[in-house]
Amino acid sequence: MAVAASKGFSVLTEGPGFNFELPCHFFKGCCSIYDQYKPKVCNGYFCKPLKKVNNNKLTFEEAELQIRKTLSLRQEIISLASDFAEFKGMQCYKIVDNVKAVLQAGDREAMRRYGKLLLLIIKFEQLLKEIRGIPKKV
Repeated sequence: MAVAASKGFSVLTEGPGFNFELPCHFFKGCCSIYDQYKPKVCNGYFCKPLKKVNNNKLTFEEAELQIRKTLSLRQEIISLASDFAEFKGMQCYKIVDNVKAVLQAGDREAMRRYGKLLLLIIKFEQLLKEIRGIPKKV
């Protein structure tokens, strides 16, 4: 974790082990620090859709579509959230956490205010669950 922090990664402490925020700021079409000392997690990283391609559970085209949809929704969330001063400059996961906290608090005015953002976040989270292989609740 110290190596990741020293390289300027935004280290997340939630969940097992440690994770860092994606997209990686060293990824410029390929790893720009490939030949340098870096966190071990970098060497073994494969996103879920690419793992499914390797296991013949998805075609490359299907995986690419999932990734493109995810990135597009992520950008829509960031773009829409930037209309609100309280979210300006925030990373997507922080926006999602903050908006979900509003939902859990039951603040109806905030729910109306962030309505479009809430809908995008729901869509985004459904897509992430699909990618992770979490079954939909009926």
